[in-house]
Amino acid sequence: METKGRTRIVLAMALCLGAGVISGILLGQHHGEPWAVSTVTERCGDAESGSCGEVAQSAWSAFAGIPLAALGLAFYTSLALLAPLALFAPAGLRKALIGSILIPCLLVGLAFDLLLLMLQAFVLHAWCAFCIATYLLGLAALLVLLPFRGNPRRLFARFAPPEGKLALAGWALAVVAVALAVGSFNWMLESRADAREGSLLGSSADGQNSEDGDPDDPSYWQKRARRLEGILDDPRRTEAYWSEKALREFDEARAEEIDLTGIPGEGDEGAPVTVVEYSDFLCPYCRQLSTALLRYVPESKGKVRVYFKNYPLDRECNPVLSRSTHPGACRLALGAVCARRQERFSAYQDRAFEAGIDDPQMDDVVKIGRKAGLDLRAFRRCLEDPGARAALDAEVAEANRLGVDSTPSVYVNGKPLERVNDFLKVVDREARRQGFSPVP
Repeated sequence: METKGRTRIVLAMALCLGAGVISGILLGQHHGEPWAVSTVTERCGDAESGSCGEVAQSAWSAFAGIPLAALGLAFYTSLALLAPLALFAPAGLRKALIGSILIPCLLVGLAFDLLLLMLQAFVLHAWCAFCIATYLLGLAALLVLLPFRGNPRRLFARFAPPEGKLALAGWALAVVAVALAVGSFNWMLESRADAREGSLLGSSADGQNSEDGDPDDPSYWQKRARRLEGILDDPRRTEAYWSEKALREFDEARAEEIDLTGIPGEGDEGAPVTVVEYSDFLCPYCRQLSTALLRYVPESKGKVRVYFKNYPLDRECNPVLSRSTHPGACRLALGAVCARRQERFSAYQDRAFEAGIDDPQMDDVVKIGRKAGLDLRAFRRCLEDPGARAALDAEVAEANRLGVDSTPSVYVNGKPLERVNDFLKVVDREARRQGFSPVP
């Protein structure tokens, strides 16, 4: 009996550790860690049902700002650490540790898992296989340990001796240590995610033009030749050179008129810098850039307003293209036009980017609209409304007139931004040009 009991404890510990590892992977995916995203996508997929990706990025994936995956990691790791204490404790104390702490904790965890499973079924309409794996591992650990259950009063009496109090104190300290470690890990992943998105926009530091001089003076060209030679030998100076060149071309470009009538924006309406991104919902980089721009808006302190317009790389509504790079993108774009009419564009944008559907059909667009909280009856009517299609065609025609031929394409105060890496520098210069203080 003693050997079987120990075997059960070891097995339960392994199951809890397994659930903790999966929770850690889901936490990495929640923050967009490439290793975690690829692991989950490879095994869970990103098909129309949304699966792990959609659940992990949904509004229900965090509580009070803390990712549920982080709570799961801390929960299962803490339970796994209690198992060794029970394993080497006297028989009576062992049963008390498992019967009065491990089993009740697993029961509470199971109840919470059932709630999350109902959310996936009835709210998100998507299944996260990795999440469900943690539920099953927790249930298995509970079933393995059920023989240790007993009368609660008798079990708690086992903690009265000094060794019982010592065991409780030791586990409490372990729980605190795990919570601090998981909190630090989550903070690190969050910081890495912010850094990845922030690096898309570049730095606001503005370099000086070192090509001043008289082009008629031979020394000017000699100096420039020496500078270019040095640049080619230094990647950092190469980047600075191309950045300087792009900024000069931006300054010389003509500001184009972009129609923003009926286009919802993010940021102060009186902001001195207007940013327009032409985007395609099937373009992964568009999603990354959109997220980075939206995170940057509050940091700009009212100096930047961002708009998103459609430019699907799909010949169904963009006939100037030689081929459809993203079949079905026009249907998603039409859904965005209709979402604007219900003032739910942001919610629709999030759901459309999360869906990851290849060649989406109208039924898929309706499902995205439902997940975005749209009035489906009005949404379906809009999708069939020639006026909505005309609005989409107008956006595409405008982009083609401007010379847009890829996504994402960004315009700052009507001028094309050739390199997204120069975004912060350009925004800073545009704000200064209009008499505003530097953008943070």
